[in-house]
Amino acid sequence: MPEKHLLLLPAENSGDWVAAVTEYAIKFGVNFTPDPNTAAKQADVVTVVIAPGAYAAQGGDIVAWFQKNHANLKLDQVRVSSPDELKKALAARIASGQRYGGQAPAAAAPPFLKWKHHALPGMHGPADPGGAWVPEAYDVIRSSKVRAVKMLCPDLQPEEVAQLRAIQADMFIMARLFNGQLSQPRGDGTPEGAGRWFANEVADPGDGNNPMNRAYNSGIRHFEVHNEVNLTVEGCGVNWKDGAEFARFFNTVVDSLKPRYPEALFGFPGLSPGPTFDIRPIEEYAFYRQAKAATDRADFICAHVYWGVVGAWADGVSLTREVCETFPNKLIFISEFSNNKTETPSDVKADEYAQYYNACKALPSNLGGMFIYVLSWRDDAHNEGFLKLSQDESRWEPKGKAERLGRHPF
Repeated sequence: MPEKHLLLLPAENSGDWVAAVTEYAIKFGVNFTPDPNTAAKQADVVTVVIAPGAYAAQGGDIVAWFQKNHANLKLDQVRVSSPDELKKALAARIASGQRYGGQAPAAAAPPFLKWKHHALPGMHGPADPGGAWVPEAYDVIRSSKVRAVKMLCPDLQPEEVAQLRAIQADMFIMARLFNGQLSQPRGDGTPEGAGRWFANEVADPGDGNNPMNRAYNSGIRHFEVHNEVNLTVEGCGVNWKDGAEFARFFNTVVDSLKPRYPEALFGFPGLSPGPTFDIRPIEEYAFYRQAKAATDRADFICAHVYWGVVGAWADGVSLTREVCETFPNKLIFISEFSNNKTETPSDVKADEYAQYYNACKALPSNLGGMFIYVLSWRDDAHNEGFLKLSQDESRWEPKGKAERLGRHPF
């Protein structure tokens, strides 16, 4: 017996959405509705049109609503920003004769990995190298009431970890292994050579106080391997040409470090999100697909989520869900997130971060934590920091953002 198929459309501006799907509905003999309950009752497969601001009555995240209320229903998700974009997406299906665009609809509730924590509210520590963990920085962690911190390695010092754990004994701390020199060729000209060079920089065997030793001996076990590796300024097109070559770099780093640090877990780094342009030659999901040999090997996957310049905080939740659903059997960390619109006031950003934290509690169980970018940063071109430099650049001053965030329950 053929599967019963129905289209679920946003209720807002319904005439525009109906016009966008009419040709597809005629081609494949599909009915449509704006009511999720009707779709769930009448269909085996629902092609759900996901657009910003839609399905407010279901909490704004229709996939989460289906997972909670109709977990066995198969979903064919079409994410678009407008009826025109939907019409183009469905036109491609009509042209190919593929009702579901070549992708098999998946059950609303995939088998997600479960970790000991879920959706930990976290903060990315100071982004400037060396000496940025000033007393005011610890005040931000204390006042904001976050329960996880991401630190940068090679800068991490054991006394910094100790002070963070004095604020909260069970504070979850992860580290990013980072080197700012990968915008230039390193090693022997191969991804493997660059990987060996990188591993030696963060964990020189001849240096007992090397960055990896300091972090590992401080009890840190989760290590993100580098940062936004689909950018030219972080090595793409220089030390690796694409995701497949980065996978060779990543796996070389892990091969070099894992025998020396057997309890360490190594994560695929957060990528730069958004469309391609001159310094971002490869879009993040294209890069993930190319780098499958690394994402398969990685102990966890990191991602970066931003809104403000494009979209709102609820769109950040949807982007976070997309990462969780793309890698259901992997632990996920949003190792950077923020509202990066410069003009948005700091108190509004703090309120949005609390809303994002709380909304993430409803996301799949493989979401480990989300880290606000950033505690402090001398450049701070997008007004993201929780501290700001004094006018004479001699000290860090609070913005009141941490206290504002800490007043919210999450």
